[in-house]
Amino acid sequence: DTYRLTRGEDYTESVSGVCSGTDTEFTVDFLNTNYPNVPATLTGGHNGRVGNSWYSHAGLATGICFVQSADDCAAVCKAVDGCKHFSTSLTQACYACFIHKTCDNPSTAIGYGYTTYSMPPNDGGWASDSP
Repeated sequence: DTYRLTRGEDYTESVSGVCSGTDTEFTVDFLNTNYPNVPATLTGGHNGRVGNSWYSHAGLATGICFVQSADDCAAVCKAVDGCKHFSTSLTQACYACFIHKTCDNPSTAIGYGYTTYSMPPNDGGWASDSP
């Protein structure tokens, strides 16, 4: 399936689980230095909480807790240069949004309810819905 965000970005559901082993693709230090406002400005505060700071789950991925929205997670991925995939759960606490450059090793070991999505290619993107 292809989804269109209200912000105009497209993304497609690719696999169940999280792109594991990508925690070194985007380090917390790199994200805090280059994208410090993304957690607060691009996450909608679902469950009464705004996405908190960047964090890494060792051996798994780097992301933000309390996002609980595929659209918000897609916006986070789009904001971070080099992000090509994102994994999120709408049902499992911490409702994380993990961002990835690659997705060579999807895993469901973290738990239930995570889905990985792919962003459109950077070479002009997908065809527009508009005439």
